[in-house]
Amino acid sequence: MRVIRFVLGLFLLILFSLSFVSAQSQTLTYGESLTIDLNDSTIYRFDFAGNADDQIYLSAFSSSYIPLMMRLFGVNGTLLAESDNNGFGVVLGPYTLTNTGNYLIELQRPDWASETGVVSLFVDLAVINPVKVDGLYTGSLSRAGAAAFFQFSGQSDQLFGYSVRGSDLLLSITDETGNNFIRDTDESFFVRPLAQLPRSGDFTVFLQTAAEGTDYELRLLPVSAELLEENKTLSGTFSEDQPKVFRFRANADTLWRIATEIPNADYDVALSIYRVSDVNNAIDRDTGSFNGVPRIDPFAAPESGEYLIVLTADNGDDTIDEYDYTITLSPSQLVILQSGTPVEGNINSDDGIITYLYRGQVDQTVRITLITVETSQGLPRMTVYSPEDLLLDYGSRSRGSATFEVTLPLTGLYRFDLQNIAYQASDLNFTLTVEVIP
Repeated sequence: MRVIRFVLGLFLLILFSLSFVSAQSQTLTYGESLTIDLNDSTIYRFDFAGNADDQIYLSAFSSSYIPLMMRLFGVNGTLLAESDNNGFGVVLGPYTLTNTGNYLIELQRPDWASETGVVSLFVDLAVINPVKVDGLYTGSLSRAGAAAFFQFSGQSDQLFGYSVRGSDLLLSITDETGNNFIRDTDESFFVRPLAQLPRSGDFTVFLQTAAEGTDYELRLLPVSAELLEENKTLSGTFSEDQPKVFRFRANADTLWRIATEIPNADYDVALSIYRVSDVNNAIDRDTGSFNGVPRIDPFAAPESGEYLIVLTADNGDDTIDEYDYTITLSPSQLVILQSGTPVEGNINSDDGIITYLYRGQVDQTVRITLITVETSQGLPRMTVYSPEDLLLDYGSRSRGSATFEVTLPLTGLYRFDLQNIAYQASDLNFTLTVEVIP
């Protein structure tokens, strides 16, 4: 019986060891690159000589996506750090060595993965550049997988932004605990106009390329939100890499209109609203609606408090355009529909969109009737939005009467957008009625 148990145990040990075959260790030096033809879950081992206080980083990169795992062991065999995929491959560091001697790197593909390909691995000294959140920083990355590091200090909840230019770049920002709270990837030019530090302390910006070498520009932007007051107009200039931020107070029981005038907007400019406590998720946004110039009307604040307005631009290419703007905050003048009361109006084909509001209750059934005058030359389109998403979309190539009965999914403010979609200059006369069905 003992013999059977011994043979069975030996069999299981051999089976387990075969699932992670180890390749013979190879030696690396700082700045040297080795390639691996990775096609299974073999554990590849590499050693390198390091000195105490060396600040290093390790990079394993593939031009095709391959899940990777990397581990760093100290001179006494203790696991010091480990990492997995970041989008371009795997990077570990920057890490400060504590002893002089030989260090070991393990690299493998997880056993659940099936991707294959050539992986380049190197270890190099990491130069961490001290920077401030108010400047332009440039440099070069010499090869695919190469990285640059920057460090700045900040306070909890501090607002900032950044823009990056180069070839096939990945950017991430981590705090002192290693928490990676920002990541943008695989772009040649990208902008984040508004970000927020999760805590006070030092933060590391990590910039890596998938290209075979690239110059880069990193701009860190302080965010100073200009106060926008009711019935006041502000004006100025902003650009793609330097957006504009405003702050304003809103009461939950007030509907607001935020309007801009931007001569060359042409659907390139976005107007977004954020809670001060959450700058990662816009609670309202417009990119030009019908006529290419952004406005939000109405804005219904979810709760009373301070909000941020951000003007950003994206012209679709790598050039940086500037935009002159005026922006005005005022109470919304939109008509709120009352059950059973018809509203008459006229839309010129150049007017854009006329909006009406209706305060609805969950599970309420309403009859919506749109009558367009037969003698009009325009053509109607009506879209109805619930507090969360599109509820009804109606467009017609003729005029007359259209009636819809819908059950409202939520309690809140419903928006009715009416538009004249005729190609030629024309007017569209209409009557709109919303009626609650008992």
